[in-house]
Amino acid sequence: MTRGDQRERDRQRASKRLAEQNKGKKNADGKSYKLAAEEQANAMREKQRKAMEAKKDEPQEKKECTIEKVKY
Repeated sequence: MTRGDQRERDRQRASKRLAEQNKGKKNADGKSYKLAAEEQANAMREKQRKAMEAKKDEPQEKKECTIEKVKY
């Protein structure tokens, strides 16, 4: 076995070990990272929806053109 092959196998074992350690890892709230990210995404969607509704409900002002017509 060559040294290069041994390094490659060690890398594979190390990555497998890390995957096992991080599997189902919890954050400070005790929720998994995936679940916490999904909840944050849902909260942001709800916030955006409320902002769009508020923007839709407020009356729109007519904007007048401020450019003056120039006669040549």
